[in-house]
Amino acid sequence: MKTIYRLMSSLLLGRPLLWVWGQWHQLPSRLPVHVGPDHQPDRFASRPEWLGMLLSVLFILVLLRSGALALLGKRLGLREQDWRYIRIYLLSAAFVGCLLGLLIARTVYQTGDYLPVLLALFGAAGVYLLIPDPLPRPHKEAKPAPANRPTVALGLLHSLSRLVVIRVNLLATVLMVFARSEQRWTIGVTANLLALAVLLVMEAIRRPSG
Repeated sequence: MKTIYRLMSSLLLGRPLLWVWGQWHQLPSRLPVHVGPDHQPDRFASRPEWLGMLLSVLFILVLLRSGALALLGKRLGLREQDWRYIRIYLLSAAFVGCLLGLLIARTVYQTGDYLPVLLALFGAAGVYLLIPDPLPRPHKEAKPAPANRPTVALGLLHSLSRLVVIRVNLLATVLMVFARSEQRWTIGVTANLLALAVLLVMEAIRRPSG
């Protein structure tokens, strides 16, 4: 199992580079590597220089991903055989691969900024995988544990976080796909600020009676 999901992860990470390899001779001889405030390219590089920058970005992203996975595994007590760890492992590889693909598409085809769409979509998936269910379900044979108010309160807050943040980011993703490029960051940030405000209000209302 470990070999299979590691191969899948490598394929997700390397797929954008495979596209570059297949289209190498069709790429322009000079490619933009920086975009100015007016959304126009103001610095160019040759294909080998651009590929070197692409590989450097991939190396940095893989390092950040490895550190995040190690931290999550330690804090959540996940093992490599745990299905939740495998899903997070593949999700993070897909995120890095999509991020690299967006960078390539923006460089070669001068497409709009779809990074906020990607962050909202994968952020919702990450919240779904990382935030636990409201309360752990006891086994049928096990005796139910006595009610613990802090545990119940934390479980309720986790439930609200899952409910609000996931749905808000999925709705923001749909809106950002159809919005103009310069409006996508505003929509994503505003949606998550509203989600945070809703959670704070709900917690403030719940606390006096809890």
